[in-house]
Amino acid sequence: MAQPAARTLTKARAAARFRAIGAAYIDFALSEPRLYAAAFAECAPPSREDNPSAWAILAESLDALVATGAMPRSRRSGAEVVAWSSVHGVSTLLPSPLPATAPGDRKLIVTQVLDGVARSLEITR
Repeated sequence: MAQPAARTLTKARAAARFRAIGAAYIDFALSEPRLYAAAFAECAPPSREDNPSAWAILAESLDALVATGAMPRSRRSGAEVVAWSSVHGVSTLLPSPLPATAPGDRKLIVTQVLDGVARSLEITR
């Protein structure tokens, strides 16, 4: 039996996947705040590592952006920190009262953060 053709990873697909990973992180944090907090609570080291880890998934998605030409190779170094700190930061801030000058629509804030990460890493579709 013939194997189905592997889906070709395009610039657009790599960019959409990267954005979806960030959006899913934020969505999980907002929809499951106690589980999100527990994920960052101090505890004994796990008996086994996650496979793949969230960090590895993020790194692979960034590598795919470079491989498809959706992100310049020059932006790759340290990109995990830029992406993670942005989505983690907004995930932590959104449950809190927002400053009066912030947009009131949380979806708009999430969109602005994800757009900002894409701009800072020079991601194109």
